Amino acid sequence: MGFNQPLIAATTSFFSQTYSGATLSATNGSVNIESYSASKAGIVLNGSGDQITFTSPTLGFVGLVQVVGAITTNTSLNIASSTTVDGILDEDNMASNSATKLATQQSIKAYVDAQVGTVDTLAEVLGNGNTTGSNNIIVTAGQSITVDTISETTAANGVVIDGVTLKDGGATVTADITFGDNDKAIFGAGSDLQIYHDVADNNSYIKESGTGDLLVFANKFIVKSASGASSFIQADPAATDVKLFYGNVEKLATTSTGVDIVGTLTSDGLTVDGDVEVSSALPRLILNETDTTDLNTAIRNNAGVMRVQTVNDAANSFTKRIDLDHATGDISFYEDTGSTAKLVWTAADESLGIGGIETTDTYPLMVKSNSSHHGIHIEENSGARVYAGC
Repeated sequence: MGFNQPLIAATTSFFSQTYSGATLSATNGSVNIESYSASKAGIVLNGSGDQITFTSPTLGFVGLVQVVGAITTNTSLNIASSTTVDGILDEDNMASNSATKLATQQSIKAYVDAQVGTVDTLAEVLGNGNTTGSNNIIVTAGQSITVDTISETTAANGVVIDGVTLKDGGATVTADITFGDNDKAIFGAGSDLQIYHDVADNNSYIKESGTGDLLVFANKFIVKSASGASSFIQADPAATDVKLFYGNVEKLATTSTGVDIVGTLTSDGLTVDGDVEVSSALPRLILNETDTTDLNTAIRNNAGVMRVQTVNDAANSFTKRIDLDHATGDISFYEDTGSTAKLVWTAADESLGIGGIETTDTYPLMVKSNSSHHGIHIEENSGARVYAGC
């Protein structure tokens, strides 16, 4: 049976009006309504009470369907002869798990939101569907993880990584890097430079084993004690000097002409190519002889007089032996106690006195040379005199 009349609206069981352009045809119990143009629907229901009810025939649309009211089916809706829908549920937990029911938008959103709320941590994501019982990220051979940034914010002890190869941009560290005992910071393809702490001897090492040198560049280089309270070495390029300290007191400093030493210099040997200068208000040079006891020599300058003394090993007892007065040129030789000069050269008189320090005329023996006398003058206390000379 076929109808070929225009259609505007339909009632429950018949078409009340027609409109040119639409065709209604029924063949073998089915009804097909075709669109009369690409932009017009084959059926248009625009009244608030308009509806079309099909009890048993198959309804197929080739064109468009525009529905302002409602479509009611007493059985089911079959789509493309493969899926049958027999209801619509507003069920937030999807408990029915039906293969023929459609879900409302609100129930779909509620269900998805609920599922996201239960899987919002990495451990939950990794555990979702996991059959291994582990929530760890495991990367096997041939696999890799590529990230732009690693940010650790939750683990109190930080991130533990067995091995890391850094390429391209390297790494930026904003916290401490801790190395365990005997763990080394190694630099160079041949492990040329190593920094580590050896637990066996409790020492720390900076080890340079390459073919080159270990160079340290610094505007000011200072080596201090672990507490920082005491200095050991200080190198200051601005002052162009290097200083060595003992007990945090400077003992040696380099200068443009050599070194300055504060205190006593003890040396197994001394080779000097040039002058030796000892500067002080009381300069003194002590020669300690290690194979004798208290038989050492001290040479000092005091008040313009150079004095040679015998000094004990403790350097606290000095005995005069020879005095040279730089102002007069006089030279005095002292007896064994170092208290009295027994041989005196008087430079102004060009005379050598033996036995006393009175005037030259009273010496028992006087050797005198001047423009008129040359010889030996022997005089006793009685006044007897013997001359030998010219």
